[in-house]
Amino acid sequence: MQYLEYFHNLSFNKTNFFHRKISIQSSKTLLIGPPNSGKSSLIYEYLSNKTDFLYLDLNDIRLNTKTLYLDLINFIQKFHIKTLVIENFDETLKLPNIDNIILSSIKPINIKNFKKIEVNPLDFEEFISFEKKFIDEETCFNHFFSHGSLPRLYQETNFHNNYQKKLQTFLSNPQLKILQELSLNMGMKSSMLSIYNNLKKQNIKISKDKLYQEVNYFKDLKIIFALQKWNSEKSPHRIYLFDFILKEVLTTTSNIFKKLENIIFLELIHNKKEIFYTDNISFYLPDENRAIVSIPFISDIKTIQNNKNLNKELKSLNIKKLEVISLGFKYSSSNLEILPFWEWATLNSL
Repeated sequence: MQYLEYFHNLSFNKTNFFHRKISIQSSKTLLIGPPNSGKSSLIYEYLSNKTDFLYLDLNDIRLNTKTLYLDLINFIQKFHIKTLVIENFDETLKLPNIDNIILSSIKPINIKNFKKIEVNPLDFEEFISFEKKFIDEETCFNHFFSHGSLPRLYQETNFHNNYQKKLQTFLSNPQLKILQELSLNMGMKSSMLSIYNNLKKQNIKISKDKLYQEVNYFKDLKIIFALQKWNSEKSPHRIYLFDFILKEVLTTTSNIFKKLENIIFLELIHNKKEIFYTDNISFYLPDENRAIVSIPFISDIKTIQNNKNLNKELKSLNIKKLEVISLGFKYSSSNLEILPFWEWATLNSL
């Protein structure tokens, strides 16, 4: 039990925090989200105003996990602990009887009577709050576009290598190879069969069942997202990544068009929108009757206005106004709105 005294003496009072749209409000809270999405920062901020707490991370090898439950009960009673925090929580660990418990996990678990909060990487508005040194949104977006939505990582030297090392802490080498292949398909319609065949060409030994299992694991962890086609459940899904810079971290290829598309997708899911894709529309939001198209570079508005296939689809969906997201171009009319991403994101934020 004595080893717990070290963790009891931890302090987070001098930690620098920045505003996020979510915070811990409930005395029993479960934070779920991908690695480095900000779960720990929310916990540190919460603890900075607390006394008599015990903070533990089950990934810390200094913990005696075999006797932890009994040690916790005795320690909590002896030191009158009011708040218990357990990061990287394992459901096999029985929780002691204490009113205030905060848990975190990368796995999609549910615990009775706990308020669950999904913690995603920063959206653009949160990134602006983080990057206070930038004086305008466009400059901030350029940094966001280049470095991704996990700011704690890009501040480190050897950004790509450190990012890979972070992934290696919770993914095996075969899993990283699968994620690498999925990253190459960012924003593209992808079938599991084509991904399987590409992996086999690289002499990666994996069965189809194992591939499906690993891909579902990535989906559960919200490392990847599979976007369904509107009114076509059997069509291939489009693959999007939890951090749009991931493709450049895991591969030597880049695609500005698909990268912007992935950024827009993440902004939409932050707002809890139901989203689909169609043959001509990047993102269709049926509940709001909205159609969004990602076009980074626009030289002629008429190429959009005179797109017969697009216009036909807009008419069939009864969409009166098309939203186009660009990397700088701006235009507005009765049936067409073109905005740079940084302006669009600000207007669409929660």
